[in-house]
Amino acid sequence: MCMHKTMIFPVCLGILLVGIVMVPSAFAIFPDPEKDPRDYLVRYYTEPDYQAWFDKNYPNDTIEDKVGYSKKIVTDDYYVDQLFDFAMKYPSVNYLVQETARSLDEDMSGLVAFHFGGTDDWAGGYILFYNQRDVNDIYYDDLLYYYQEIPTSAAGEDEEGVSVQIKVNNKTWENDGIRDIIRFESSLSTFYNDNFYVEELRDTTHETKDVTVIILYPNGDEFSFIFDTRAETYSKDVKEFDKIVDSFYVGETEKLSDLLEDYAPELKSVAAEPSGGCGPGTVLVDGVCQLAPVESSGGCGQGTVLVDGVCQLAPQESNDGCGQGTVLVDGVCQLAKTGSPFNILSGSTIEPLYIVIGAVAVGGGIVGIVFAVRRGSGGTKRPKPARQDLDDYESQYLAGQGQRPSPKPAETRQTSSSCNNCGARLKPAAKFCGQCGSPRS
Repeated sequence: MCMHKTMIFPVCLGILLVGIVMVPSAFAIFPDPEKDPRDYLVRYYTEPDYQAWFDKNYPNDTIEDKVGYSKKIVTDDYYVDQLFDFAMKYPSVNYLVQETARSLDEDMSGLVAFHFGGTDDWAGGYILFYNQRDVNDIYYDDLLYYYQEIPTSAAGEDEEGVSVQIKVNNKTWENDGIRDIIRFESSLSTFYNDNFYVEELRDTTHETKDVTVIILYPNGDEFSFIFDTRAETYSKDVKEFDKIVDSFYVGETEKLSDLLEDYAPELKSVAAEPSGGCGPGTVLVDGVCQLAPVESSGGCGQGTVLVDGVCQLAPQESNDGCGQGTVLVDGVCQLAKTGSPFNILSGSTIEPLYIVIGAVAVGGGIVGIVFAVRRGSGGTKRPKPARQDLDDYESQYLAGQGQRPSPKPAETRQTSSSCNNCGARLKPAAKFCGQCGSPRS
């Protein structure tokens, strides 16, 4: 039993040391308070793999909020209004931007308008309006009821020279934890008579589908998107519109190009390249480096170049033409996989999950050895009891082997027949000398 106790302590100490050495990165703090928040921002906006990792693990957070950065980082595909402090993505299709955003109401204009989609004779698009409401006047118990007149007024029903037939197909209201988002989807038939102020619309009828999105902030700031497009192109155009609304942000912003110039100038030149940092002969498509289409050059095939009228093999690069940090997979340059952002051991690219599994496996092996040792120590050997007489132990052992112990001769004790003091002869049973009284030895 004493042996078991002495073994448990070093084994437990060994497991503890394994945990200290191997597992720390699994419990690394994210974000690291000792790190500059801009380091995380640069990685998020320049490394697609890192961005995908963050979005998967923190779907309800922005990278700016998570690392404690006060400004929203926006790329060059964002429209930014620094006067009203908002930003949103440009349409990803051909568009026309109108800074003086005229509406159907002759006396009313919005902050900005974007025209895209639609048909050849009627472009789709949206206008963004701003209004500052008194929060005491807002009926927060039912914002759908509070805003129920917005779709008809947005369609210009009250305008002179306009006749509108409208059907609200769907209406929703949600709160994303920061703001209320109210949405109305409608079908409209609009007739413009001879008195309408836009000459080219007079005596015409247009059938459209509209979406009105109101984004209401707790301080009363209200931004309204009024979107309309032809009914036949609605299913395509509304997807583009929804991406823009989802990207809408109110607050202070900072351009990614400015951040890179201040914090990581070596990356700014790469991000500014048309190839997005991909290697020669490749282009950036949806965040992935792909081989650029090969143009005919003197009849030479792919992978060859024309030199002095002769097609020769193009020089091969170690990474098959892909840029730094990318590898060629099935003919497509893809970003090389990197380790987890939790790596805190210098030069380590081991994922924390595998580290934990390794530590558990090592610890489990040690614990298994302990149990094996304990079971081995409890076998069929019979140790000699500490204070048991040798004869009794021998008898028990032989009995356990099916043998009888052999009888031992009786122990004899020799005594003297004369007195050691006076030399007188003593009787066999005498204990004292009859002459001098000395005890018999």
